[in-house]
Amino acid sequence: LQKLLIEPEVATPKFIAKRTRLTTSFKSALRDERILARKGEGLTAHRVVANVQIADGLAADFVLQNGAMHVFETVDASADDASLRKVVSDIAVSALVIEQARMTFGEKTTKARLVYEASAAVERQAQPSLMAAQHQGAELVNWASADDRRSLISKLTSLAEPLPTKAQIKAT
Repeated sequence: LQKLLIEPEVATPKFIAKRTRLTTSFKSALRDERILARKGEGLTAHRVVANVQIADGLAADFVLQNGAMHVFETVDASADDASLRKVVSDIAVSALVIEQARMTFGEKTTKARLVYEASAAVERQAQPSLMAAQHQGAELVNWASADDRRSLISKLTSLAEPLPTKAQIKAT
């Protein structure tokens, strides 16, 4: 009786979206292209959805469903005080999420990208971890590189269904 009536139930874990400059910048770029899903929209909207639960305790930063499942994990190592240990840990967790996404959605239908932002020195030190994630099938995208950023956004724009403009809404 004590366990049923007095002791509190264990709270279910809440997914808290990453809040980094990189995720904010990535969301802003997606919003500018009108391919970021609105609140309440799911994967069937064929837009990029933020914070998608992959398994108990694991959530992908961004996912786009378009025939294939495009899973995006972000690692922000741009801060001056970013320790190598934290960066390597973030890359490892991202690799775990990507691997779980492959197991959940299917290995052949999952396209994974690890979007990271790091100074040249931190990137050099974290290179073995980045290469390990790439070896697992993740495409590496350096958000600090204008070419990489432009290429990724262009690719996503061609894959996602953009939100209708105000003119398109009025026409219907």
